[in-house]
Amino acid sequence: MNSTIVNLKSSFSIIKNNKIIFLLLFFLQLILLISLTFLGSYYSIIILSSSKDIIEYMESINSNLERAKVEILQEKIPLGNNPEMISQNYEVILHNILKLFLFAFLIFTLLNGLVWFLISNMVKKTKKGFSAKNILSFVLKFAIVGLILFLLSYFLISNLMKIVFNAFLETDPLSFIPLFVLSLILFYFVYVSIPLINNIKLDKKGIKRFVKEVFSIGTKKFVPVITSYLIIIFSVILSSYLVFYFLELNLVLLLLSLLLLVEILIWTKIYFYIVINNLNGF
Repeated sequence: MNSTIVNLKSSFSIIKNNKIIFLLLFFLQLILLISLTFLGSYYSIIILSSSKDIIEYMESINSNLERAKVEILQEKIPLGNNPEMISQNYEVILHNILKLFLFAFLIFTLLNGLVWFLISNMVKKTKKGFSAKNILSFVLKFAIVGLILFLLSYFLISNLMKIVFNAFLETDPLSFIPLFVLSLILFYFVYVSIPLINNIKLDKKGIKRFVKEVFSIGTKKFVPVITSYLIIIFSVILSSYLVFYFLELNLVLLLLSLLLLVEILIWTKIYFYIVINNLNGF
């Protein structure tokens, strides 16, 4: 508990002593949030359109899930005259999810990579770190970690889509549970690795040493890590709730809650960076 309080105080102190860098972080985080929101909205419309086509087609032939399952087992065709339409739209959905993740990955890697780079230099007070070479090196390392996150997210969502269309694609819903549990574990360790990105050396021995380092912190220091996760999750959920609460009530309060959410997102990164690096003997 004492270490948690110390880390919290340290995060606020660092923000107070680095107002200009924090302001830059604020704008980068705001641009990241807006970019991902617009990107998600654009592709969501396309994905929902294909989903709507499938639903309307199924309604047009008055099919239901139980009947479809029985007739599939009886090797009949319960899906009307154009059953390929379902699989075609399903492929369109997966294709657009892939495109969404690809563009989101590029935006996330560049902007969020810069955010974490600035945080690492701000916390460690490394003046010499602000060079094009060091920025490029950091963003490249962040891209590797980000790629793992996005691949996990993509496989989770693609498998979730199979569950949604389970009646038509003959997918076992229970097959999603092991993947979901494994993904949660991997998410846990991957996020732990982000504050330690500067420690990565891009060679076989360096990567192996880095993986051991992340695994050691994630397992041996589980309690302080999970405590920081809970603090971060609670803070983000609370600030997000305020945004949705004021969505239709008051425009000024909505804008203020959005600004608070951006600040919270930055602060949680700074706080988590301090937590992990302190656990690593920073």
